[in-house]
Amino acid sequence: MKISAFYGKSKLFFSFILCLLTGIVCAVPNEYADKANHLYQFVKHVQWPQTKVLNICVVGANPLANQLKQLVQGQTVGGRDLHTKPASPTQSVAGCHLLFVSKSLSNQQVKAILQSASPSALTVGEQTDFIRLGGIINFIIQNNKVRYEVNYSLAKQRGLKLGYQLVKHASKRH
Repeated sequence: MKISAFYGKSKLFFSFILCLLTGIVCAVPNEYADKANHLYQFVKHVQWPQTKVLNICVVGANPLANQLKQLVQGQTVGGRDLHTKPASPTQSVAGCHLLFVSKSLSNQQVKAILQSASPSALTVGEQTDFIRLGGIINFIIQNNKVRYEVNYSLAKQRGLKLGYQLVKHASKRH
C-alpha cells in the first residue's frame, strides 16, 4: 500500500472517530466529489440537442464547483466539449444545459432560477423541496451516501430524454 493512500484512509478514519466521540454531525465523506461525479454521469445519460458545447452551470456558494471543474476539464460527451460556468442567482441561466442549484439559496431564489432556466435544461439541486419547486433531479443523503431522486414526468414534459441508467438508479421517481 502506498504511504499516501494509507495516510488518506487513516485521516478519514480518525475524522470519523472524532465525529463519534464529540457527537458532532459530520457530513458524508467526499459529498461534493460524489455529487460532482454524479453530475458528470448525468450529462452522459441525457439525449442533448445538437450543440458543440454543453454548459454545466453552478448557482450559489458551493464547494462542488471546483470539484466539477477539475472533473470535466478537457472532457467531451457525444462529441461535445464540456464547460463549467459559475452563475449567480441574479444572472441569466438561459445558456445552461445542466444547471446545479446550491442549497445555499432560499426557496424563493430557487423558484426564480428554475423559472429563468431554459425549458430543456436539466435542473439539479440539493434542497429538500427542490422537486416540489420544479427541479428535475434532487440529491439526497441516504445511509450516509449521496443518492438522488428524479422528477421523470417533468423531464418528459420538458422534452428531456433521460437515459434508462439515470432513471433506474434513482432512489425515488416522481
